[in-house]
Amino acid sequence: MNIARLKPWILCGCVALAAATLPSCGSSESFGSSGAGFNTDSTGGTDGNDGADATDGAGADAGDGEPPPPEDEQAATLPGPAAGDSHVFIASGRLDAVVRIDGASLDLDLLEVGLDPTSIAAFGSGDDLGVVVTNTGSEDISIISKAETDAEPTISTFDAGAAVNRLAVAPDSSSAVAWYAPTAGEPIDIGSLQEVRVVRLEAGKLAVFTVGVGFRPLSVSFDDESAYVVTERGVSVIDVGSLKGDAFAPPVPVSPDPLESALDREVLVARGTTAIVRRPAADEVRLIDLTSQEATLVPTSSPPTDIDLSPDETEVVAVLRATSEVVRFGLDTPDQVTVLDMGELPAGQATMTPDGRYAVLYTSVQSKEIPDPEGGPPTILGPRNEWLVLLDMDAGTQRVVALEKGVKAVEASADGKRAVVLHDRWTETKVTTSASQLTADIDRAYGFSVVDIASGYAKLELTTVSPLGVLLTPGGERGFVLLPNPEPSGENALIDIDLGSFAIRSIRLGSPPVHAVLVGDRLAISQDHPSGRVTFLTLGTGKTETVTGFQLNGLIR
Repeated sequence: MNIARLKPWILCGCVALAAATLPSCGSSESFGSSGAGFNTDSTGGTDGNDGADATDGAGADAGDGEPPPPEDEQAATLPGPAAGDSHVFIASGRLDAVVRIDGASLDLDLLEVGLDPTSIAAFGSGDDLGVVVTNTGSEDISIISKAETDAEPTISTFDAGAAVNRLAVAPDSSSAVAWYAPTAGEPIDIGSLQEVRVVRLEAGKLAVFTVGVGFRPLSVSFDDESAYVVTERGVSVIDVGSLKGDAFAPPVPVSPDPLESALDREVLVARGTTAIVRRPAADEVRLIDLTSQEATLVPTSSPPTDIDLSPDETEVVAVLRATSEVVRFGLDTPDQVTVLDMGELPAGQATMTPDGRYAVLYTSVQSKEIPDPEGGPPTILGPRNEWLVLLDMDAGTQRVVALEKGVKAVEASADGKRAVVLHDRWTETKVTTSASQLTADIDRAYGFSVVDIASGYAKLELTTVSPLGVLLTPGGERGFVLLPNPEPSGENALIDIDLGSFAIRSIRLGSPPVHAVLVGDRLAISQDHPSGRVTFLTLGTGKTETVTGFQLNGLIR
């Protein structure tokens, strides 16, 4: 990090942010029959202006009628198969079955479901733990009851009417929602782009209903007895508790312009009552009441590049990269806005720690290095993104953490004490000395850093391949990073991080890892292997055991 590019006031370890509290910033409008379309809001100007009023002191992002380049917002968490207290469940499209593996004995068996099972999730707990799986090939959904305790559990399969390949389970395990998400290169006519399947998971009341929603479901969240389906056209609210058959749920609009592209738009649902909306070219955060459809507008000095919610869903944080600001306001008090000046560190994203104490601020946008035609030092457009800002949400103070590589994604531990940062690569470093050669080698490598949030201490670990993601234990004691090597002869590994001592251990794997999930006191790492392979790591002893060949054995059987 080139310290010379930072303002002097931001170099100290922990300082108060420059802040201004702006009363009465909210304005309201309605999305009733007369409110739809290209409205002019009460803040003045046309709703959805292109940031023309942004300040001039923030570089290329601000002004000129152009929205800022979007942040590359990536999830750092690892995907995983379904798991209970003692078993791991893996959907096998090759076997048209769910592979159930006992995490203690490593015994396995096959639970036959529909054709080409894809998404899988566990619901319930203890003796009542079950598994729900979408079967894309046979266009149905299977529910496995008492999946851990019964030697031959009951498997109920329901017609879905069309392919579904995504799943979300309600926190109380009473229901799930399945939908179809097309991927590049796949035919789009095998699943519906405007339907979801609501799966009732209560014992004795198993059922699947088809509900029409807005175009192209993107994500699903739950609150009490309702499901909230974010689509490109708005938020469809489904009253799951009262659903008795197939139905449709028209989306609540989230933009005053019904023709607006959903590209880079961000929608969060809070408390089941409010949609929080970030639109890429609008100098505002928009709060939509999902019952009345009334909109409250919170003006900002430039288009937000990220919005986030505190874990208790009481406070909204909006990050404005173009004007180097962070905007905070209570969900119940949007007229009381605090603006935090980030100086010359143009944060574009925020990750809240699970305890709500800190917001970790960063940007995934790299600077550009322009060579000097006369051989002089290159011109740097924008700052290198080799830093984090740790914003204390209670005290309103911040700590700048210098990193050795650019930030791609951040995951914070459940106790809010540690964070793991996945890094991107930088290949444009100019080499002029031995010192700059070392810098170039570090920039061109992959890697991750472990950060102590209280002190700002960061430890870098370089890797030869790009980390797939991060899995942190619920108690915050351990972290795991998967390193799949794309080369057939390359080395694959699991990185085991002690989040107390920051000790890092590499465990070699026989095949590229693709998923990881905790099963009791073990970590199960499923791998890309033609015959099927899962490695189990015992957390207390560090011992590893591997099961290989369940795909082949299943075919022989």
